[in-house]
Amino acid sequence: MSEIFRNHLSDLSSFHEFENILGILITYYTQECVKQEEVETFSELAQDFYYSTDPDDYDAYYALRELFEPDTDKRTIIDFLSSPDDKI
Repeated sequence: MSEIFRNHLSDLSSFHEFENILGILITYYTQECVKQEEVETFSELAQDFYYSTDPDDYDAYYALRELFEPDTDKRTIIDFLSSPDDKI
């Protein structure tokens, strides 16, 4: 994912604080999570997705868990990030 697009997602998240664009955030973050191949960047992106949508009671980790098969790198990352110990 390019730095420009990552900044764009960050800008959308900031804008969302003032104008409800939850559907747009979900669409763009989901698309980028599916496309992202670099695991470290995916992990950061998934966390950004979660924290950008959590105030609206949207569970991005749950949604991502539904997209990725068990025993894949992405699913392992999502399972780790969504574990109760990580939210302390």
